[in-house]
Amino acid sequence: MRTPDELFGLEVQSQREYKGWSMTEFASMLKAAGLNNFHPTTVGRMERGERPVRLSEAVVIAEVLGSKLDDLVVEPLEADSAVRWSIKAVESSSKRAARYLDNVRFQREELEGELATLELALTAGKVLEEHIEQAQEACTQAKAILQTDRVKYWVDKINALTSEEQQALYSADQDFRA
Repeated sequence: MRTPDELFGLEVQSQREYKGWSMTEFASMLKAAGLNNFHPTTVGRMERGERPVRLSEAVVIAEVLGSKLDDLVVEPLEADSAVRWSIKAVESSSKRAARYLDNVRFQREELEGELATLELALTAGKVLEEHIEQAQEACTQAKAILQTDRVKYWVDKINALTSEEQQALYSADQDFRA
């Protein structure tokens, strides 16, 4: 983990480079602002976190950069907490995806069973004449779904939903899991 001096130096370097200033130009500006002990090598050491900066120096550095001191002081844990948050988000998304995939597996098994029952009814002549075409179409659709890559199929189905429909789906899933 980086030290506060290193984080400060990196932020100063980032702002200096954004403004297009060389270390020499920046050192000259700092000298003109009253920091007589800042040479280009001092700027380089400060930016690498090798030279600690006094609070009075940090105030002048911020003024020369046209920045607030707060913008130059980065908490060492900010980066780490962002990473920890990302890890938790990935873990949560992975668990949610696993539940969705498990649900898809369950739905697939249920579909296979219902398809077998319907095909048996069609073969045995137990479907009314007026429903035969609809039953055959349902069987065709079910077979197509069962032959499809189920993950890609559902991802495509979800992606085809509007954002409102997706939100409703996710909200219903949250209610289901609660």
